[in-house]
Amino acid sequence: MTANEIFDTAAGWMAQSRADSDDLAPFVPGMLNVLLEEALPYENALRRFEGKAELQQAPRVTSETMDQQIDYHDALLRTALPYGLAADFYRDDENYAVMDDFRGRFVTALTDSIKATAEPVEDLY
Repeated sequence: MTANEIFDTAAGWMAQSRADSDDLAPFVPGMLNVLLEEALPYENALRRFEGKAELQQAPRVTSETMDQQIDYHDALLRTALPYGLAADFYRDDENYAVMDDFRGRFVTALTDSIKATAEPVEDLY
């Protein structure tokens, strides 16, 4: 999924298209970069569960890379990040009640993405 696809989904939560939300476009890369950083521990937990190498840092989005694929799991790209971006849009609109709702959805989607990983336990007795 690309940053523009996340933007499309988040704009849809406001009953708008990306074209209708054009005034927000310059801010989307910065907003997404913060969300990607917040989601990094969850992405790495999913990677650990699958036995894959963890990311050392979150991907960065710029206005030039909005159409490039973001290397995160679909559970984060399709649900959590659009909710987080929608929360930022509603904050910009100064609609704090709806912003809080979408921020809560973002956090819930992050925690729902976690899968249990078995690890050895050392007996200290």
